[in-house]
Amino acid sequence: MNPKRALFRIYRDTRFSNDKTPYKTHVAAHFVLRGAAKGFLGSGYYVHIEPGEAYAGAGIYMPDNDQLQKIRAAIDRNPDDFKAVIRARTFVKMFGRLDGNRLQRMPKGYSDDHPMGEWLKLKQFFAGVSMPEKKAHHRTFVRDVAAVCEAATPLVRFLNDALGPETISNSK
Repeated sequence: MNPKRALFRIYRDTRFSNDKTPYKTHVAAHFVLRGAAKGFLGSGYYVHIEPGEAYAGAGIYMPDNDQLQKIRAAIDRNPDDFKAVIRARTFVKMFGRLDGNRLQRMPKGYSDDHPMGEWLKLKQFFAGVSMPEKKAHHRTFVRDVAAVCEAATPLVRFLNDALGPETISNSK
């Protein structure tokens, strides 16, 4: 992957913010699927370093409504496959659980007693690991981030399979 495509800009959009600080205090990169346009189309990997903390994770942070519906439909259609991903020993050991903001009520089209309700309520699907900043200065940092990405790969694959190839091809 070309780092120019993965790295976020260092300047902040201050147009609608009370904080007019022009630059971010962190550096971050989002690694999209090969062949996809830069941005958040589909699930991918994320690395973030700031004073005091480093973070590595994966998933989809801000899916649009169409993407969210497709992910929920995939969870509904393939509950065993989804549970196998988020309950895998490697996933649980690395992340503990799947994170993301969630709805208070079940989304439209799903019953209140749906067996996958806990996950259908999610509006974001990601997992990650926070580390002390000093880890980012250590020679094993790249290996540590790669381990996070490897543990999250089944989640990334499930999410991208749910979104389908048209999500990626439309991103160009």
